[in-house]
Amino acid sequence: MQATINDICRGDRFTWSGRTWIAAADAHPNLGGIHGAVDMVALPGSMKADEDGVVRQQNPSQLTVKAIHFSAPVTILERGIQVSLTYEDAPIVQRKRPAVESALMLLDRQTKMRKALEDDLTETDRQFNDLVRLSLANGASVARLVETTGLSRARIYQIRDGRR
Repeated sequence: MQATINDICRGDRFTWSGRTWIAAADAHPNLGGIHGAVDMVALPGSMKADEDGVVRQQNPSQLTVKAIHFSAPVTILERGIQVSLTYEDAPIVQRKRPAVESALMLLDRQTKMRKALEDDLTETDRQFNDLVRLSLANGASVARLVETTGLSRARIYQIRDGRR
């Protein structure tokens, strides 16, 4: 069945980019801020089910987490495969699931990007306010600044007077 990566659910065996995969989780929005992407957690499609029909994965290193554009074409070969990531319940101290590690790594990167953008915005606001004050000091009318900046008269006066 032809579909997109966004249609993939846990337990689907599918082909994408010339390889076969088994989805270990539903496709979900990308945590790294990649616009239009979903994160796909998948196992190699060659894995076989045990006697009870469940594909069990005990080695977290075989999990793959990829950010893929939500409209990427896939072919769904089979649906409803039971997938068990048995290492999730293993009593191993200090071991994190790859999806959690990946999410934390992406969250750390996103936090740093956000901080940098906030710093840039603060500097941009400071420069903007300085230019408003300079324009007023050089004789620009408040009406002209309202027209140019889209700010209200009250906000222009707040910037001029250093209030906020």
